[in-house]
Amino acid sequence: MSFRRFIYYCTLIGAWAGLFGWAVARLVGTRSETLQGAIYGLSLGLCVAFGLSLVDALWNFSPSQFLSIFSRVAVATSIGLVGSTACGGLAGYLFSQQPWSILFLLSWVVLGFLIGLAVSVFDVAAGLARKDVRGPLTKLVKCTLGGTVGGTVGGAFAWLLRFPIGGLLGDPRGNSFWTPTEVGFVVLGALIGLLVGLSQVVLLEAWIRVEAGFRPGRDLVINRDRTVIGRAEAADIALFGDTGVEKHHALILMERGGYYLEPLPNTPGTYINEQPVLVRTRLAAGDLIRVGKSLLRFNQRRKRY
Repeated sequence: MSFRRFIYYCTLIGAWAGLFGWAVARLVGTRSETLQGAIYGLSLGLCVAFGLSLVDALWNFSPSQFLSIFSRVAVATSIGLVGSTACGGLAGYLFSQQPWSILFLLSWVVLGFLIGLAVSVFDVAAGLARKDVRGPLTKLVKCTLGGTVGGTVGGAFAWLLRFPIGGLLGDPRGNSFWTPTEVGFVVLGALIGLLVGLSQVVLLEAWIRVEAGFRPGRDLVINRDRTVIGRAEAADIALFGDTGVEKHHALILMERGGYYLEPLPNTPGTYINEQPVLVRTRLAAGDLIRVGKSLLRFNQRRKRY
């Protein structure tokens, strides 16, 4: 999918996950503020982590790569489940001690951080396994930064709606079914989703846009030292159905701050701007890579020194 759609889906999924998480927690209900907060946190974190990790996985993998998608979503959901339950319980406890305390906000800041962590931690583990951690660690920083900012802004908005505005509407503790707390959760989920998605796009260094071939129009971030272009399902840039592309056709290598295209041995042809590439060749922003019938546009954000 394109970057624009990725950010849109992250925001939309975050908002719906916030609404669903709030509704589930509200329907369960309990008299204990701490336990109620834990249920709210569990529902919100579980739903948002699941939704965002699914969008992130589908962005980087095709639906046929079920195992890769399932693994990432399962790990992210587990982290969201455990971490958000603790955060929600802390929020409920602080609320029971002093309902108007701004410390209530800290729980949702930590929740945003944990959701950003949940979305990216599997990539770090996979990077450690293949000894390529620079890109995954960069993604981890982006996602946790976005999640933290989203949790901060969204949590502040949720606090404002639950207490000052809720008090004016006669529901200072947010216990009515249709309540400002519900809106606060929707905004919190949406902002976490927006900032997690936006941080990955705004802070990226290089990416490929598929101009022609399998799923044209999609944008793929280059965040590894070694990115494989090919027809195989395990390829980082998968070009299914293109008979002119080998299962492992070419590599994009990140070295010393630059990006290089390297054709693999015994492949039918690799081109940059319609010029054949026989050895490792440095890529420049805007270069058009052709392998088989597929066209890939290399893009790189200009660095500021």
